[in-house]
Amino acid sequence: MADCVGDRMVVAHVKPPAPVGRFLTPLPVPILHVGKRLAITLARHSWQDADGTIHSLERGFPTDGASLPWLVTWRWDPWDPKVLPAALTHDGGYSLRDTEFAMGTKEQVDARFRLGMKVLNFEGSNLFWWSVARFGGVAWRSPNVPIMDGWLRAVREGSLDAWIASFQMYFGVTEGEPTGASTTLPAQLGCHDL
Repeated sequence: MADCVGDRMVVAHVKPPAPVGRFLTPLPVPILHVGKRLAITLARHSWQDADGTIHSLERGFPTDGASLPWLVTWRWDPWDPKVLPAALTHDGGYSLRDTEFAMGTKEQVDARFRLGMKVLNFEGSNLFWWSVARFGGVAWRSPNVPIMDGWLRAVREGSLDAWIASFQMYFGVTEGEPTGASTTLPAQLGCHDL
């Protein structure tokens, strides 16, 4: 960038912003709630790293939204559209770590979470990132919940439509709130023999 000041030319070197990545999925992410802390995505969700690598979660991905400590739930909503897309990518990274769909190391997944929140201009991004970087090791090492294993089975078998339909039927919901269900997940959701 050049500008003239009197009879002198002043050249300013402007450093371009560092590439951070971007969401490829239209926002807000469409989800189907089946309870206060459980939903599934209704569309494929994708993030592209600055190097061009794309990380995707097929539709039907089960989520609890942003996993917030109860101390901050008065301030932030786990379903806030300014954190949910980043939380989905983060949940996917943790849940798929030992599968053919792995999204990198814990540090890479946590960094992607932070970048995603910054792209969305989420005010709590540094606090949320610090929390997962500091305390997320337990979740990283924990086995998946059965419903995640059911979703993975459906992805591998190419039976997502049937899995989503079973999910909706079991929880008695197509849109909005569930009509009633227990907390024990049935075999039709892929939760048997796990």
